Amino acid sequence: MSKLGIDKALLMIMRVFGWTQNKFYRKIKSLEFLLRLLLNHDNVGEVQSKWHNKFWDLPLPLADSIAEKKNIFLGGLNFRFNNVGHYDALTYLPNDILVKVDRAAMAVSLESRAPFLSHHLIKFLISLPDSYLFNNDTSKRIAKDVLYKYVPQDIVNRPKQGFSIPVSYWLRNDLKIWAQGIIDAIPSDSDFWDKKLVSNIWEAHQDGNIDHPEKIWNILALELFFKRKKLLHYQ
Repeated sequence: MSKLGIDKALLMIMRVFGWTQNKFYRKIKSLEFLLRLLLNHDNVGEVQSKWHNKFWDLPLPLADSIAEKKNIFLGGLNFRFNNVGHYDALTYLPNDILVKVDRAAMAVSLESRAPFLSHHLIKFLISLPDSYLFNNDTSKRIAKDVLYKYVPQDIVNRPKQGFSIPVSYWLRNDLKIWAQGIIDAIPSDSDFWDKKLVSNIWEAHQDGNIDHPEKIWNILALELFFKRKKLLHYQ
């Protein structure tokens, strides 16, 4: 379809007739982007990564006052490479990746190992210059330099392929009523959210035009946190 230019012709015709807001137009545009990815990349993981990033370019639907404070706060932070690594080591690894792997492995009586968790190794890595850890857009430089001696480079360099849960599907099916209730409870004059943008994101996801699983999940998690702690509109 893409090689023949049929998708581009359809998009051009619909633009001429002013049908760019039509759901069919958006689906053709999404399909055209996906076909171009498939033609230009052999690796399914790379296609998935670029497809995902295409629809992850909108900020969270925060109220203007909150977005302003967020920008001021983030503008004062030092996002050096080591700072990000320290943050991951103290939060993301123990509270997300490691605990989930441990629970999943124990549930099926499987012994799992994380070989790079030695505190001696962590101390050594922290002492290294940034260029040894990340150089020329290459992360995990030392590990890759060692692996290149034993494993083909195309295997070492291929994009990650994780085992994600089907949140996108759940939000349209099993969890739809539960999630809809949480979103409906957000007041239109919320001091934190832009309720109209929240609703637009939810409706676009339900229509199947664009997948917003991560963004919607973040909204739901924050709302449940506000409710549990009796903050903002739950006071």
